[in-house]
Order: sequence, then structure tokens, then C-alpha cells
Amino acid sequence: MSSSGQYFYRCFSETSAGDLICGQGRVGPRLSKSDLFRQFELHNDLQNRIPTALVSVSDRPIEALHRAFDKYYNWGEDPSTIWIAVISVAVTHCGEKPYHHAQELADGDDRLKHEYLFEWKIPKQSVKHTAVETLLSRGLDLEMYLDHDHNNGDRLPSLQTVRSIMAEGTSDASIDGYGFGRYLANIARCFGARAPTQEIALRLLEDCPRYFRVIREDQSVKWQSYTKDFSWILDGIEEGLIDFWLADSTFVHEFLAF
Repeated sequence: MSSSGQYFYRCFSETSAGDLICGQGRVGPRLSKSDLFRQFELHNDLQNRIPTALVSVSDRPIEALHRAFDKYYNWGEDPSTIWIAVISVAVTHCGEKPYHHAQELADGDDRLKHEYLFEWKIPKQSVKHTAVETLLSRGLDLEMYLDHDHNNGDRLPSLQTVRSIMAEGTSDASIDGYGFGRYLANIARCFGARAPTQEIALRLLEDCPRYFRVIREDQSVKWQSYTKDFSWILDGIEEGLIDFWLADSTFVHEFLAF
């Protein structure tokens, strides 16, 4: 995939309303402004069961990753039927973009700042797919993030909790910044040779909260910043990706074929 451009991520499976095409299962002409807002109102209504002409994506890989493994761990879906699509859209300075920012359609609602919408379908030529089954075979799982409950079994917690646990790697004394960078690189390289691995690793880092809550002995709360040197994290990401690629014969084969 191109090393420059805007990247989006979408998780889908057999239980989703659609994969790369909208819930209506068809393609139509570009929506008028009024039709776009009407479709968005339906899309944004959690109680709505009417299929829309919109396909939702996120600019955060952690969100698609969490949704995919939520389907796997919490809903028991077959990992071979759960997919993460990485969508690449070339940067252009003229003409209409092929997507809409949900936050703008919702009058600046901050809750939707990471959501984007395509009309009717996502162009297949812009997409790289990776199945959860493939991620698992490459060593990527979210076992370390699971809540272990004797009554309900192992459950993947909320996205916010997963982000916070991941971010603890930047303050954990047992791992330095360089090591944390290599950990993020390891996650990214599991998406394969044609995925924007550096972009994925950097976005995972960007999604780590910069502060975490500490409960004092007197039960009062303070907010403490993560103390790792981020330049070392960036070095770990870069060198981790290079080392993994050079040592991975499968990657070399895919790269040469690409």
C-alpha cells in the first residue's frame, strides 16, 4: 500500500451489516447533501434497524483491532470470518473527498472525531484485508488484556481499558521505551507486508493515553504522566519493523511478489 495518504480501518464479519458495501447491499449515485444528512441520522441512531447507504470506518487501528477481538473473545465468532480492512486513500488537494467526517455531520460532536463514512461502498482497490485467524497465526492476540472472571469466563474489556493497559507499557519499570516501541512494531508487522506497518505502530502509540490515574493511600486521586522517552519508543518502532522484516522469510517473499 502507498506510504502516503489517509488510512482508515474497518472490522467486519459474517454478523456485520455489511463488509465493504453499505447495509443496503447496493451501489447508487453520490448522495445529495440532504440525503447524506438523512442517511447519517439513521446511521447515528443506535435504535435504528433500517440499512443505510453509509459504510463506517475509523482512523484508529486500535478500534478495529478491539472490535475484531471482541467478536472473537466475547461473542465466540470464528476467527477465519472476522476481518480487519486497512483502507488507503490518496491525499488530494482538489475535488471532493470520497469520505465524510462523522464529527462534521454531527455538528462537531467530539465522540465521533475518529469516525469517517463512505457512501455506498469502499473501493476494493484501496483495501488490504487481514483475518483475525491470520493475526493469531502470526502471534498477535489480546490475551494479556483479558479480564479473568470465574463466572463469565475470560472477557475482553472496553476499548478505553485496553488503551490504558497498553499505555502502561510507557510507565512500566520492567520495560524501557525502546522495548515498548518494539512491542508496538510487533503488533503492526502482524498485519503483513502490504500493510502500512509504520503508520499502524505510530497510531497505536498516539492512542496511548498520556496520563494515567493513581490512587493514593488516602484514596485521593492524582494524574501522573508517562515518563518514557518517546524518542526511544520511535527508535524501537523503526528498528523493530526493520529487524522483523529482514528476519521473516514470509515477509521477504511477499515483498518481492508485491
